[in-house]
Amino acid sequence: MKKTKLSKFAKLVAAGAIASTVLTSIPFEKDVKAQNNPKATQLNTVKARAATNSLDISTGWNVLNYSSDLDVPVQNTFLQGRKIQTLNGDSFNSAYINFANIGNSVFKAQRVFHLEKGKTYNFSWYYQLRVLGGASASISFNGDIKTADGDLGFLQPQQYQKTIVAKEDQDYTVTLEYDAPKYSNVLMSVGYKIGDEGNGVVTEEVPAPKLSTLEAGQKQAQGTGVSGNRVVIKDASGQEIGSGVVGQNGQFLIGLKRSLIYDETITAVQIDSNGMASEPVSAKVEDNVAPDKPIVKDIEVSEQIVNGSAETGSKVIVTNAQGDVVGEGVANGAAAGNGQSKFSIHLTQPVKIGDKIAVKAVDEAGNESTATTVSVVDTVKPGVPVVNPIDDTMKQISGTGSKVGSQIVASINDQVLYGKVGEDKHFSINLDKPIPGGTKIKVVEIDTQNNQSDPAVVTVKGTKKTAVPVVNVVGDSSKSVTGKAEPNSQIKVIIGRDFYTAKADSNGAFVARLNDIYPKDTKGTVTATGQSGIESDPVEFTVEDTTAPESPTLDTVLNTSTQISGTTEPLATVRVSLGLPNGSIASYIKQADQSGKFTINLARTFPAETTISATAEDPSGNVSSEFESMVMDATELAMTLTPITSQDKHARGNVSRPNSNVTLQIGDRLFTTKSDENGNFVVDIERRYPIGTPVSGYVTSMKEKVDMKDQVVEPRIPTFETGNLPAPGDLMLVINADPGSLVTLSITPWHESPDVLQQVTNSNGQAIFRLTKPIASMDSLDCYSEVDGVKSHISSIVVF
Repeated sequence: MKKTKLSKFAKLVAAGAIASTVLTSIPFEKDVKAQNNPKATQLNTVKARAATNSLDISTGWNVLNYSSDLDVPVQNTFLQGRKIQTLNGDSFNSAYINFANIGNSVFKAQRVFHLEKGKTYNFSWYYQLRVLGGASASISFNGDIKTADGDLGFLQPQQYQKTIVAKEDQDYTVTLEYDAPKYSNVLMSVGYKIGDEGNGVVTEEVPAPKLSTLEAGQKQAQGTGVSGNRVVIKDASGQEIGSGVVGQNGQFLIGLKRSLIYDETITAVQIDSNGMASEPVSAKVEDNVAPDKPIVKDIEVSEQIVNGSAETGSKVIVTNAQGDVVGEGVANGAAAGNGQSKFSIHLTQPVKIGDKIAVKAVDEAGNESTATTVSVVDTVKPGVPVVNPIDDTMKQISGTGSKVGSQIVASINDQVLYGKVGEDKHFSINLDKPIPGGTKIKVVEIDTQNNQSDPAVVTVKGTKKTAVPVVNVVGDSSKSVTGKAEPNSQIKVIIGRDFYTAKADSNGAFVARLNDIYPKDTKGTVTATGQSGIESDPVEFTVEDTTAPESPTLDTVLNTSTQISGTTEPLATVRVSLGLPNGSIASYIKQADQSGKFTINLARTFPAETTISATAEDPSGNVSSEFESMVMDATELAMTLTPITSQDKHARGNVSRPNSNVTLQIGDRLFTTKSDENGNFVVDIERRYPIGTPVSGYVTSMKEKVDMKDQVVEPRIPTFETGNLPAPGDLMLVINADPGSLVTLSITPWHESPDVLQQVTNSNGQAIFRLTKPIASMDSLDCYSEVDGVKSHISSIVVF
C-alpha cells in the first residue's frame, strides 16, 4: 500500500516537472529518455566539451558535491553545453539542470574563470531558477547570490550583467547549488544567448601603443595610441625615461629625460583611466643621421693636441693635408651641449705652423660627419723673461727668454731698448750709462707670431746715498715739518722722541704732519730715502720761537683815567696808541713784568670815544694781533621813561648820557630816537594805546647797552575840570577819568582820618560822587583810577 501511495505522489511531482519545463524545447519525456540512455548522454556531453572554451559559462564546470538516493548519475541531471529555446524563439547555450523525483539529492558545482590582469570583462549571461516540493536552489555569481527558495523561482531566463576590471590576475567563480527532498523538482540553468558577442563575455584590453622610428640623439619619442591614455617610456633597465598623454588626434610626443642611444631597446606601455596597462611594445633606437661636423679649435704647435667637441660617443678621426690619419679618439669627455661631448687627441705625427688639419666624426651606425678644417697656429704667449740682477754701476741688461728668435723689449721710464733671444735662449742689452738705483725696468718677450709675454719687472739696486734734504724753519707753533728732497723719496722725521714719515712729491717738496706742537729749542732730524734705496745723511733742526703773543688785554679806560693797565705775555713790550677826534695820535710804550702785567701813565685824560689800539711784541720779535678799544664815559649809563597813559601820543624820557641811542617798544611796535645834549628824548608814538599794553626799551652808548624797567600803558590820571573844582561846602564832586574805570577818592579833613569813596565813570568818563557832608577848607582830596587791575598815578588837590 505504501508503495502505491508513493508512486502516485511521484506521478504528481512528475506532472509538476512537466509544467516546469514547458518553456524548454525538449519535452520532459524526452529528457527522461535521455536519462535512461547513457550513450545519448555521453554523446551530448562530448559535444559540450568540444564546445568548451575558457570563458564559456555553459561548459567547463567542476562538480564539487553530488548525491542522489536513487543513484541517478550526475551526467543525467546536470547537462553542460545544453541548447535550450524559449517560447519567444530565443536560444541559449547553458549549463542545465531539470529533474523531478530523483530521491533526496544535493548538488554543488563551480565554473571558475581565470581573469587576466589588465583586461576588462563584460559578462552578459542568462539564468533560470524554479523549484517545487520544498527544494532550494541558488546561483552565486562570485558572491552575488540568486535564490529560488520554496516552490518559487524564475522560468523565463533572467539577464545577469557584470563588468570586471582586472587590476591583477584573479578568479571569478560561478556556483550552482541545490538541496532537493525526495519528492521534488528543480529547474536551474546559466548560459548565454546564442548569437551574443563573445558567447556572453566581451573582453576588453588596453591596446599597445605604436612607436614611430626612434632616432639616436633625440630626447623625445612619438607615436599613436588611444586619446587620453598615458604612455610610459622605459629603457632596457626598466628605468622610466619619460611619459605623456595621447592627444585628441590619437598621437603623442613625449619629451625624454635623456638622449636616446643608438641600438638600445626602448619599451612603451599605454595606461588607461582605470590604471590598466597594455602589453609593452619594444623598438630599437636607430641612427640614420650623420653627426654634426665637429667643433674644433686651432692646433697649438707647441701642444700637438686636437681639442674640440663632437657627437657624444662618436669616433673622431684626424687627417693631414695628405690624407694621412694623424690621430684618433672618442668624444666621451665633458658634455658640451646639443648632444656633444668634448675630446682631446694627441697627434701621432708632428705638425707645423700653417698646416691644415681635417677632423671628422663617425657615429656607431657608421654615419660620417662633414670634416672640419683647422690650422696649426702659435697663440701661446712666451713665458715671463728671467732678468739677471742689475745695480746702478752696471751697463748691461741680461737674462733668459723662452722662445728662440723672440724679441726682448726693455722699458726704462720713457726709454725703450731692444734685444733678441739667441739659440741658447739667452739675451743681453747694452746700456750707454748705468741706471740710477731704484729705477724699475719692465722686460717683455714677443715671439715671431706677435704673442707677448707677461712683463718681468726688476728694480735696479742702488749703491749711492740719497741726497741730504733741505728743511724749512720749524716753529714752536708749527704743525708740520716741510722742506725739499729727492723727488718721490721717503722722508723720515725725528723730533724730540717722536717719529713721523712722509713722501716727497714729484718736485721733491714734502710735508710731514705733526701730531703735536713742540716748544722752542726742541731738537730734530730729517732723512730721505730716494730711488737708490739708501738713506741720506740726517739734517738737524731746532724748533724756533715763531709764535706771536696773544693780543694784550687792556682794562677799561674812562674819560677821567690817567693810567692804562692790562696784561700780556711776560716781558713782552706793549705799544698803545690813542686816536684823538682831531686826527692826532698819542703813543705810549711799556714792557710787561715777569707776570705779564703793565701800567702806563698818561700825560692827560682823553675824551670819551677816543680810539685805543695796542700790540705786544715778545723777545723773539713776534708781534701780536692788535687789541682795539675806546675811552669810555665815566657816567653810568641809565634810562628812565615817564609812564605812558591811555591819553598819550608821545613818550618822554631821559638818558644819563647825551646823544645816546634809544629804542622803545610798545606792544609789537618799535621806535628809535637819540637823546639830546641834556639826555632828554621825545618819541612820537603815533596813536593812543590800550591800557595794559607792554612797554619796554633800552639805551646804547659806546658799545654799552642798558635796559629800562618794563612798564605797561596806564589809565589817565583823574582830573578835576576847571568848572568843577571842589570848593568848601560842596556835596557833589565830579572827577574825569577813562570811561568805565573805577575811581577811588580819599577825602582827608585836616588832622582827621580819610573817608574813601569809589565810583565807576560813565560813558563820558565822569565819576560823580555825592557826599553825605560837605567838604571843608584844607581837606585833602587824593584819587586814582583803575582798569583791569592797572592803576593810574594819584592825583591830589587841597580844598581852599
